[in-house]
Amino acid sequence: MGALGRTAFGMGHTHTARLFPEPFGPLAGHCTYAITQKLEADFDMVRLVYGNDAPTPYEVSAACIAASSAPGTEAGWKRVTFAGGESRLIVPAAEDEPVFACSDWMRLASIAPIEDDGLPWLMTRTFLRDGGRGIVIGP
Repeated sequence: MGALGRTAFGMGHTHTARLFPEPFGPLAGHCTYAITQKLEADFDMVRLVYGNDAPTPYEVSAACIAASSAPGTEAGWKRVTFAGGESRLIVPAAEDEPVFACSDWMRLASIAPIEDDGLPWLMTRTFLRDGGRGIVIGP
């Protein structure tokens, strides 16, 4: 994983961007990718980002998120939507540059962590119908 950057993102929210080195890796189809991340600040909204550097699109068939006080302890999974309520997302094919596709902003409040560092955890699960080359990025 590369550098962690922050940029202002309207309405007083801060958007956290994670930069990944190229090339992107192969993603297997009919597979669920589970990621647990410690974020740098409390959150109340989450948006998932998917990338593709291949000349063919791939499909995100389903995704869900959960706030956590520690890895493995969630407070209920919440289904993620795309394009204003759709249940799936097509990550477009790349041409000259990698492309990125996002989920809708989902309301989800962070939970105070068990650890003393005060940084919250976020758990994500993404099911891919088709294989491809890309990256699955958290918030």
